[in-house]
Amino acid sequence: MSYAIIRNIKHKKANLQSITRHNERLNKEYGNKDIDKTRTVNNYHLRVPEESNYEKEFFRLREINNLKGNLRLTGKKQSNVACEFLIASDSEYFKNIGEAETNRYFKTAYDFACNKVGEKNIISAVVHMDEATPHMHLTYIPVVKGQKKGQEIEKINCSEFWKGFNSYGVLQDEYHAYMVKNGFRLERGVKNVERDEKREHLEVEKYKIRTLQEELRLLEEAKEKIETDKPALKVQLEYAKLKGLHERMQSRIKWLLDLVPNWVRSLLAQILQDREPIPPIPDIEKVKE
Repeated sequence: MSYAIIRNIKHKKANLQSITRHNERLNKEYGNKDIDKTRTVNNYHLRVPEESNYEKEFFRLREINNLKGNLRLTGKKQSNVACEFLIASDSEYFKNIGEAETNRYFKTAYDFACNKVGEKNIISAVVHMDEATPHMHLTYIPVVKGQKKGQEIEKINCSEFWKGFNSYGVLQDEYHAYMVKNGFRLERGVKNVERDEKREHLEVEKYKIRTLQEELRLLEEAKEKIETDKPALKVQLEYAKLKGLHERMQSRIKWLLDLVPNWVRSLLAQILQDREPIPPIPDIEKVKE
């Protein structure tokens, strides 16, 4: 029997760029060898971010949804600003149910997530069909309701969103029940809080390692590009220095001219107009003859 799989990963703002590149398939190469780039064209979205990356989309949603929350976005102890559901089953299950039911599986899972986190808070939902097992990455902002000066507000608070004993176990229960209710014959698995927490921790650590590997590869690419472009960068730097010097000289000349009285300027102009013209420079070839 196959299982209904849903995992949750928390992200800080600093992680959003790298998960964008992985989830949206923006990298040229990947550390994950399971990715078949010839099949990436089969990936599809259930929610497309309007901005070019998840960080910008986070700030866009934060503004238009008027989300509050005292977030630490810099420094060592940053707040978790987004979460990500990893939704799947096993590859054999998807082969058996076929393409149409596989698509319905992920659409049903997306509907579950909308009920759980609010569709307006979803940054992106993309289904990867280019790996050994189809799965969905659904990235969202964890939002809770609160009160401020007697007014109900919505605020970003990951800790409060997942507050409570065995909250991930509850997520598994709810997800399994929802999928079974919608016609998918799947098992929840044996309930074991300690095992589930260890499995959750392992999945998160694997994901972090994969993300760090991709970030390292991007840094290596940037280093190679700098080495390749070093001569051109040096010319651009020298040009910028000369341009700056020229602009400072022009400013200095203008300042000096402003100090010269008008009658002196008129006198100089008259002298220059009345003087004998400078003879042209002789042609060197004619001089030789």
